[in-house]
Amino acid sequence: MPHSTYQPQDQCRLLSLPAELRNSIYVLAFPTYGIVTLKIMQLFAAAQERENNPESLKPLDNALVLARTCKQICHEVLKLYFSLNTFSFGNTYELYVYLYMIGEQRRKYITNVEVQFQGSRAREAFELLAESNSLQKLYIGVCADTTKFTRNPQKNLWASRGITPLRALRGQPNLKVVARQSHYWWPGLCVNWDAEMKNEHPRTSSVPRYQTGPPIFEETHVEDFERTLEKEIRSNGAKIREDPVEEVSEKQLQEITEARKSTPPSRRSGRLSTTKPRRPTRYIPTRKVAAATHRRPRGLPSRASGQKRK
Repeated sequence: MPHSTYQPQDQCRLLSLPAELRNSIYVLAFPTYGIVTLKIMQLFAAAQERENNPESLKPLDNALVLARTCKQICHEVLKLYFSLNTFSFGNTYELYVYLYMIGEQRRKYITNVEVQFQGSRAREAFELLAESNSLQKLYIGVCADTTKFTRNPQKNLWASRGITPLRALRGQPNLKVVARQSHYWWPGLCVNWDAEMKNEHPRTSSVPRYQTGPPIFEETHVEDFERTLEKEIRSNGAKIREDPVEEVSEKQLQEITEARKSTPPSRRSGRLSTTKPRRPTRYIPTRKVAAATHRRPRGLPSRASGQKRK
């Protein structure tokens, strides 16, 4: 019987090199470096097709092929991959799905995120993003859908859905927040904004092919939103009360609460806080996951490709 050619992990020549040299090799092996655009729904469709018919598709992408060699190399490669790239998402639902899929450990490695503040699952997305304690830059794109279904959809960014967990990103003094608005979204919009616009209009698009109407939000409001949000994220204390649009005192809030309690439920504009919320009509998960903090994203395959059945 011939001898096996397998060598233990401690005899690998790559692991015998210094960590600095190994990191340089890993970076050169990355096919994508810079802005990573992820089309979540296409990934779902490909994963589902691969699970149903493994022979119909080509093997998986070799972008992180080094991570499949051993545990030590996997840890080193993934840490560099998630920390050196900027991950761009067209809406908050894609951000939520991706953060859910990569797991808690890999979420902590992410340093740069770009997201268009629109879509569903904004609250869950920012709650998962809060688990990353190494964030350095957060690019936020705002548009008409950012304040959709709010009381003042054209004025107040602070009334957006999911703004509460976004403002709860505490204890990250080095995080830089960049907020930009545009009628049209494309990957790298916020990252390359100043370079493409040549600092002429830093917060409102003036390029004809991207401009389809007047600015949605005032420039001063976007500036205050960016400045206040960054200050709150960098602080470790309570929320900074510097909302540029609506400032409600404790006395006014108490009067509103008492008036709401004295009004019959049939005459109220909104639902009681004690009533059961309506069941969402979109993005309802098809399967339940036991012992999971968040719901399983819609369209996620029942098991990863190549995973053995128990």
